[in-house]
Amino acid sequence: MAWHKVAGVGLIICSILLLFSMFEWQKDAGLSSELPPSGERRYHGPLPSEFKSVLVASMECTEDCAEKKVRLDSMLSSKRYMAHVSLDKETYRPGETAYIRAVLVDAANDKLATTNDYVNAKLEIKGPTGETVYEAWLGNQEKSVVSHLWKITSDQTGGEYRAEITPERQGSPMNWRAFIIRSYRQPKFTVVVEFTSEHDAQAGGYGFGDVIHGRVKATRADGSPCASAALSWKAAVDGVALQALSAPAQLDADGAAPFSFQLPTHETGDGQGSVSVSVSDGGDVEGQAKTIPMVVRTLDLRLYPEGGDLAAGLPGRVYFEALTRSGEPVALEAELWEVAVAGGPEPAAPVLALSAEHEGRGTFEFTPAPGREYEVRPLRP
Repeated sequence: MAWHKVAGVGLIICSILLLFSMFEWQKDAGLSSELPPSGERRYHGPLPSEFKSVLVASMECTEDCAEKKVRLDSMLSSKRYMAHVSLDKETYRPGETAYIRAVLVDAANDKLATTNDYVNAKLEIKGPTGETVYEAWLGNQEKSVVSHLWKITSDQTGGEYRAEITPERQGSPMNWRAFIIRSYRQPKFTVVVEFTSEHDAQAGGYGFGDVIHGRVKATRADGSPCASAALSWKAAVDGVALQALSAPAQLDADGAAPFSFQLPTHETGDGQGSVSVSVSDGGDVEGQAKTIPMVVRTLDLRLYPEGGDLAAGLPGRVYFEALTRSGEPVALEAELWEVAVAGGPEPAAPVLALSAEHEGRGTFEFTPAPGREYEVRPLRP
């Protein structure tokens, strides 16, 4: 009798353990514990990988059975793809056709997508202000390539556009390529504006207070100069008009004219400046503009003592790098000064002069005094 009781208790324990293990498996598989009225078990969550092959194998086979299995297996996969976008050229005129293509690559192994991967992609053309001006689905995948032809309308607004392509697989990133739509008109004559000073090439740009010297030249399509053509000027930096030191009202007999402008003596902003000229020759008007390469005084000056720190009383070497706020190198000219002690007199002279040697970089050496601080004071730009 006791043996039967023990067996009964063991059976109950085994049943409880079996039910618990089934419940845990049910949670891991993503299945709901509720039964709908029909008695069929509902499925919530991602399909477990161990059931994919069973599902594919149990599909009803017709004459295209193999293709259906491959398509379903591809749909159930978690592959992500990247689109490498290209166009046939960078600049288009209104009315032309843009040929857009993208090569699809598996993001996991950098292998080209195959025709059996069935990867479609969405194309969006974004306008100059970011609005979508055209969109289409690219479903004509040939091996690893999707392509499309976009007919640009004759009244399409000019500016910079973007062709954005996103593979349809969830989690696949969007990639894009920029291009320009620009109306074209054959100019009656060519206008060239150039700076004659080598300062912008040597120092990396003009500084505030500098004088710009340059020349404008106009030539007709047949090569003859636009002699005595009328000129009008516009020059400004950060919206502040420049003082014209020499800005003639017409070209000379060779179709050229020198000019010079005084840059503002104080920093007015980010240093965005340009010189533009309009030439009027016998009723035909053409213009040209040239950006002024400016170096603002707000610099990013980085100092790197050799070895990490300077030792008082011992010669040390310091490396430096001077950059603009946009990360461009600056041909720096500066002085190293000892910082005055609180309440003490200002140093009479700098410790040394320093200048950048290549792309805003250079070095200097000195022996720091114990307990003193030093600073670099830019002179130019």
